[in-house]
Amino acid sequence: AHVMLSNLLKLKRVERTFGQIIVGMVIVFFQLTVLGYTQAILAQSASSNDDAASAERVWLPILGYDSDTGFAFGTIGRTFTYSEGYSPYYRSFSARAMATTKGFYTVDLEFDQLATFDTRARSTVILYAERFSNEPYFGNGNTTQFDPVLWEEGYYEYERREYGLLYEGFFPLTEQSSSVSVGFLGVFDIRVDDSKSTSPGTLFDLQGLGQSSTFAMLPGVGFRLDSRDHELLPTRGFFAETRVQSSIPTLTLGSIGLWDLNIRGFVPLLTLPFFEQVILAQQLQLYHSTGDVPFWLKPRLGSRDGLRGAYLNRYQGVSSWLYMAELRSWFFEWERADLRFGGQFFWDIGRVFEGGSPAYLELHGSQNLHAAESTRVFRQLHTSYGFGGVLGVGAEGFFLRMDVGFSKESDRIYLGAGYAF
Repeated sequence: AHVMLSNLLKLKRVERTFGQIIVGMVIVFFQLTVLGYTQAILAQSASSNDDAASAERVWLPILGYDSDTGFAFGTIGRTFTYSEGYSPYYRSFSARAMATTKGFYTVDLEFDQLATFDTRARSTVILYAERFSNEPYFGNGNTTQFDPVLWEEGYYEYERREYGLLYEGFFPLTEQSSSVSVGFLGVFDIRVDDSKSTSPGTLFDLQGLGQSSTFAMLPGVGFRLDSRDHELLPTRGFFAETRVQSSIPTLTLGSIGLWDLNIRGFVPLLTLPFFEQVILAQQLQLYHSTGDVPFWLKPRLGSRDGLRGAYLNRYQGVSSWLYMAELRSWFFEWERADLRFGGQFFWDIGRVFEGGSPAYLELHGSQNLHAAESTRVFRQLHTSYGFGGVLGVGAEGFFLRMDVGFSKESDRIYLGAGYAF
C-alpha cells in the first residue's frame, strides 16, 4: 500500500505542477490590473503635486503564490525619495503585512538611506516578525532521506516563529559618482527563535528541537565591491560581498560564528530577433557556521531563491555552497500601457556539508589533501533548473516574476517581485 501511494503521488506531480502554472498566470493578470490602475492614480496625483518629482508613494495589495507557502494575501506600502546624484533612490521606506493559506504570516518594516546624517554612509534597518505553522525540516545533512508519503502526513513539519532586528551600515571608500563602489560593512543582527513542534512523532519532535526560545546577538563586519551598472536591473558588472559575524557570549547562549561570501557577475551576450540583449547572470554563495549554532541559523538549500525546484529547507548543514546561473532578456514592450515582458532560464547547483574538521572539506585524515578536497566539495551535488517570466509595470526596477523550478524530488512554482539576485 505504501508503494502504491508513493507511485500515485508521483503521477499527480506533473498534473499539480501545470495546475500551479495556470493559477500563477491568473494571479499575474490580476496584479497587472491592480498595478495599472494604481499607476494611473499616481500619474494623476503627480500632475497636481509639486513634490511628485522627488518622492513617490505606492500602496499596493499583495496577491501571490508559492508552492511551499500557498496563496499569499496582504498589502505593502513603499515610499521612495529621489535626489540628484543618488541612485536608484536617496531614501526608501517600506511596510509589509502578509498571510498565506498554508499558515505563513509576516510583518516587516525596512528603512534604507544612502546618506546618513549628511554623510556618505548608507544605513539599512529591517524589523520583522514571522510565523510559519508548516515550516519544513528534513534534518541535518546533504543526503537526508525524503518520503513522499511522510511528507503528505506532515512528518517533516514544525512551527517556526522568528523575530529580528537588523542594522547594516555601508561606509564607502569611493565617491558616489564613481562607477565602482568599494567600502566596509558594519552589521548588528538580533534574532529570536521560538519554534515549536506541530505534533508528537514529527522529525522535529523526535530530534528534541524547539524546547525553548533561542536568542542570538550577532554583530559583524564585512567588505563590499560593486561595479554593476544598475542595482535593481544590472546588465553588466561585478558584485562581491563578504561578512563575518560573531555572537556576544554574555548575551547569547553559547558561541556562534557565521561567515558568508556572495559573488555575482553580469555579462551581456548577444541580441536576438524580437529580444533585447540577453544577459548571463551568475551568483556564487558560500556559507560557513561554527560553534554552538542552533539549527535555524545553519546554512540551508532549497527555495527562497536558492536551489529553486527543491522543497523549502531541503538540505541543511554547517557549511554550504551554491552556484546559480540565469539567461535573462526582455522581449516585448507595450508603451501605451507602460508594460514590459521578459523571461529567464536558470540552473542551480550546490550542496551542504554536515561537519568535520574543517567542515567544508571533511578530510578525515586523508593523505592527499587536494584530491580529498575536490572529491568532497564537488561530490553528491544537488541540481535544479527551470524557466520563468517577468512582467514590468511602470517605474523601472519594479516587476513581477514567476519561476517554475524542477528537481529530482519535486517541481515548485514561485511568484514574487524582482529577480532572484
